[in-house]
Amino acid sequence: MNGDTLAAPQATSQASRRGLRGFLTGHPVLVDVTVAAVYVLVMLPGLVHGVLFPVGVSAGQAGIGVAATVGAGVALAFRRRAPIIVLVVVLVLVLIVKTLVCGLTDPLGIAIAGYAAGAYLPQRRAWITTASATLVAVLTILIGAPLSSEALPVDALLILNLVLFVPACLLGLLLNIRSRLREAEELRTIHEMQERVQAAELSAVQQRAALSREMHDVVGHSLTAIINLSDGALRAAATSPDTLEAGLRRINTIARDALGETRTILGTLRPEDEPAPRTPARADDTSARTESMRTDAPQPDTDLGIRGLLDTAESTGLTTHLTVSGEPTPTTRSEAVSSAAYRIVQEAITNTMRHAEDATQLTVTLTHAPDNLVVQVHDDGQTPTRAIPLGNGLMGATERAALLGGELHAGPAPAGGWHVTATIPTSNVSAS
Repeated sequence: MNGDTLAAPQATSQASRRGLRGFLTGHPVLVDVTVAAVYVLVMLPGLVHGVLFPVGVSAGQAGIGVAATVGAGVALAFRRRAPIIVLVVVLVLVLIVKTLVCGLTDPLGIAIAGYAAGAYLPQRRAWITTASATLVAVLTILIGAPLSSEALPVDALLILNLVLFVPACLLGLLLNIRSRLREAEELRTIHEMQERVQAAELSAVQQRAALSREMHDVVGHSLTAIINLSDGALRAAATSPDTLEAGLRRINTIARDALGETRTILGTLRPEDEPAPRTPARADDTSARTESMRTDAPQPDTDLGIRGLLDTAESTGLTTHLTVSGEPTPTTRSEAVSSAAYRIVQEAITNTMRHAEDATQLTVTLTHAPDNLVVQVHDDGQTPTRAIPLGNGLMGATERAALLGGELHAGPAPAGGWHVTATIPTSNVSAS
C-alpha cells in the first residue's frame, strides 16, 4: 500500500470535517433554532407529564415550569446574536423560576447559555461575563435555596447546576480562543500573500526601470555616436575617401556592439532555463566579437572598461583624456560599482556628443578612495546651450548612483564647460 492510498482516507475525512464545519458556520440561524428546539424537546416531556400527572410538584408549578422552559428555548434561539441578554434571561427563567419557585432542576438551559456567552462574545467580555454569571448563579442558590420551600438542598443545587454550567462556559471560551487564533492565522496568511504580490509587483517595476535605463544608455550612446560619425563621413565623402571608409568601419563596429548589448539586455527577460544570446549579429566576425566583449560590459580593470567609450568619443572628433588616481579596491571591481560607473560615464559622453556645441576636449577622472569611487566627466562645450534640467539619461544615471547609496551632480563647471560628477560608496557593496 503506497502513501497515496494511505492519504486518501485522511483527505476524505478532512474534507468531510470541513464540509460539516462549513455547513454549521454557513447556517448559524438554523443551528441556533435547532439547538433551542432540542432543548425544549428534551426538557418539555417531563414537565408536561408533571402537569397531567402531578407527582412531587403541583400542576400549577409544572405549568409555570413549562412556560419557563418554552421561554428559555425561545431565548436560546438568539444566543449567537445577543449572548449576554440570553444568558440573563435563561438564568432568571431556569435558575429562579424553575428551580427556586417550581422546585424543578434544569442544568441544561444555563449550560447552553453559558457556552454561547463564552464562545460568541469578544474574549475579554466573554471571560468577564461567564465569571460574573457563575458568581451570580452561586449567590442565587446560596441565598434563594434556603428561602424556598420547593428548592433542593443548597449543596445539591450547586452540584446539579454548576457541574454542566462551568464546563460549558470553559468549552465556549476554549473554542472562542481557537476561533480567534484561526482568524489571526488566516489574516497572517492573507497579509503574507499580499506582501508577496506587492513584492513581485515592485520587483517587476524595478526590473522595467533597470531595463529602461540599460536600453536608454545603449541605444542613446550608440545612435549618437553613429549620427556624429555619419555626419563626418558625409562631409569627407568627396575629399577624403580614407576618412569615409574609417568612419563607416567605426559605425559598423558601434552598431554591432549595440546589437550585442541589446541582445544581452533583452536576454534577461527570457526564462532562466533558456540561455540569452550574447554574441554579435555575425558570430564569424572575430574582430566584432572581440570588440563587443570589450564594450558589452565593463571589465574589472583599473579604468572599468571606460577606454572603449573614449575611443568612440575620439572617433567623433573629440580629444579625450582618462585620469585614474588611487588604488581600486575589490568592491570597486565588483559588478555593481563598475557597471554603475561605466553607464554613468557612457551617459555623460553621450550628452557631450549630442548637446555640447564646440566641444573639443573630454576628460574622465576616476578617483579610487577606500570608501567610495568618484567619477567625473568634464567637457569644454558651451554651457549656455546646455539644458540645465536633467533629462531621462541623467535621471537614469542619478538613479544608478542612488541605488548604491551615492549621488550625482551635473551642471556648468566653475572653470567653464559642463561636468557630471558621481560619488559611489563602496563600503556597503559586497566584493563579488
